Amino acid sequence: MITMYSLIITVCALALVKVDCATYMEDHRKPGGKPMDMDALTALGVTPVSGEGPEGLNHTHAPGEDLTNHTHEATPVKIPDVEDALAAVTVNGTADEIADRWGPTDTSDPVVQFTIVDLHNSYRRRHPAANMLMMRWSTEAADLAQAWANNCTFNYSECAVRNTSMYECGQTIARSSFQMSWNATLQLWYNQVKDFRFNQDPTGSGIVGDFTQMVWAKTWQVGCGYHFCSTSGFHLYVCNYCPSGNDKCSLNKPFEPSPDRGRVCDRCGGPSASTCHKGLCTNQCEQRNELSNCDKADGHFPALFPDGCSTDKNAEFKTSCNATCECKEKGLLY
Repeated sequence: MITMYSLIITVCALALVKVDCATYMEDHRKPGGKPMDMDALTALGVTPVSGEGPEGLNHTHAPGEDLTNHTHEATPVKIPDVEDALAAVTVNGTADEIADRWGPTDTSDPVVQFTIVDLHNSYRRRHPAANMLMMRWSTEAADLAQAWANNCTFNYSECAVRNTSMYECGQTIARSSFQMSWNATLQLWYNQVKDFRFNQDPTGSGIVGDFTQMVWAKTWQVGCGYHFCSTSGFHLYVCNYCPSGNDKCSLNKPFEPSPDRGRVCDRCGGPSASTCHKGLCTNQCEQRNELSNCDKADGHFPALFPDGCSTDKNAEFKTSCNATCECKEKGLLY
């Protein structure tokens, strides 16, 4: 039984991947494992974070401070090595006190939107990379996430109600018996980093798919929604990520490390370039490829445009390779 002093938190993640020119829905949090509806989480203790941004948030950055490796600190959330289970954990305080402490959740509020984006970018800065794009808020992705949260279904939405007009999108879901701030929710997903090993399988029975989606280098849009489901008594949190991460072919390589370890922005001109903002690239491509072999062979077909789209060769496929044809020569990341 769940009392007013107990908390249940469960988390889900979904990855959309394009393999062999087809789109699949698959839960890649545990490579090779079955999709899991719920993860057990225990020992929740989260402190507010500060961020750079609009009035109303705490500003703790010194003028001119180099934030390349800046992180927002929060009390760790421990995730046990268990599967397919719910965990009830005791939290000190009443539901009202917890809700007050953990802050607003309405994602139509610009300050909440900023906080979600700022936290994502802070987490992404923890992993110096050559190609890590700066995350931005997507109203379209948020509207779709909100619509799904309003549905009160603790499962992944179908592609048709999640993908935006431009991109296929990934999704993470969490639910709680009490209202959590977005700070707490995002930290639950990010804390899977403890089991992440770059270009290797996770440690033990570790689950890392929520974390890898959050730091997927080429994902640059996020939109989230929250809803209290009065019938079930749960608070539901949904975030959509566009373009989707967790590509099956590179699941354990969510970003490209620089050859010079710790360096950032090599794929966008280097750390001093105008297209590098505090360790994150800002030169995203706002187009997409519909085919998997636009730039390089995909294992079945040769690359259509390995050297760009300036020739008439394979011209009939150019409209299916918009990212390659419109962004590659401009140095935009996709």
